[in-house]
Amino acid sequence: MSYTVYELRDSESGSIDQTNLEAAETWSIQKHYVIGQCPGGFYEVYSAIGAYAPRYVKNPYGRYWRRKKLGIKGLGKSVFDVVADYETLTPISGEDAANDDNADSNFVPGSIAWDTTGGTERMTQAISERVVGDTVDFQGAINVSGTSVQGIDVVVPTMRYSETWIMPLSIGLSSEYVGNVFTLTGKTNKAQFRAFAPGEALFMGGRAQWSGDQPYVPVTFEWQCRKDDDNYQLGGGLPATTKKGWEYVWIVYDDAVNNNTLVKKPRAYIFDTIYDSGDFSLLKIVQRSPGRKVAPTTASAAKAAFNRFASDVGSLSPYTGA
Repeated sequence: MSYTVYELRDSESGSIDQTNLEAAETWSIQKHYVIGQCPGGFYEVYSAIGAYAPRYVKNPYGRYWRRKKLGIKGLGKSVFDVVADYETLTPISGEDAANDDNADSNFVPGSIAWDTTGGTERMTQAISERVVGDTVDFQGAINVSGTSVQGIDVVVPTMRYSETWIMPLSIGLSSEYVGNVFTLTGKTNKAQFRAFAPGEALFMGGRAQWSGDQPYVPVTFEWQCRKDDDNYQLGGGLPATTKKGWEYVWIVYDDAVNNNTLVKKPRAYIFDTIYDSGDFSLLKIVQRSPGRKVAPTTASAAKAAFNRFASDVGSLSPYTGA
């Protein structure tokens, strides 16, 4: 059956939303039609409009506009107003004002977040102690009970750090890459990583969620970080030494008697390496700078951006300004 369809003048109005990810924008447009000769009502309109507003529209850059919503409103006498909402995820143009494309080497940095509200660690040795009453020297041992040192949980400097990157599917969802992210989880940085010296950044893993119809996938990586300490000392007569950020420290105690009281005297620090180190370059982000440099807008860059947008939506006239 043939239908009478008119595309209205306000069709392909749109917006660009960059509120969620710094390196990608959600582009949205609306296609607006009036369709007649649909006595079958809503269901007939839904079937007929597909030829004019299909579920997916591919543009010259290989990206797909996805029809997110279809609104159908009756106007009377088998005539209907139809609004089709489309959207697509588009990486922002590169720092050099050139266009990013789908090449594996050209994915872009996204959002960054960090949090220094600290973490907790079990401590059995105090930096100093103060005794009120019968003088007993516990050599800084915390919460001694009989023959054991109970210790307490204390807040230690810890940073939670994350980055989000917009990657092509050929990287972000490849078996090899996902396997590398999985293998590096629970490892510290073998080399300098961002502001963190070797051994300071513990990789907590990554996560990605693909919508199923976009050529890019946001991948978020997370770390917990602890600084090295070049003057690590907990008292008790033991000398100062160095401690790697994620080394676990425990103390060997000897039994001693002080003022007729059984106490625990620290004899040695034990520094245990708990986490292996890993090559963070396998994440493919190490050699890239997080965040983006905002390049000044030039007339040629504005012209290129406008023509790219016009090509994407397929209906605007080429830019002819200076």
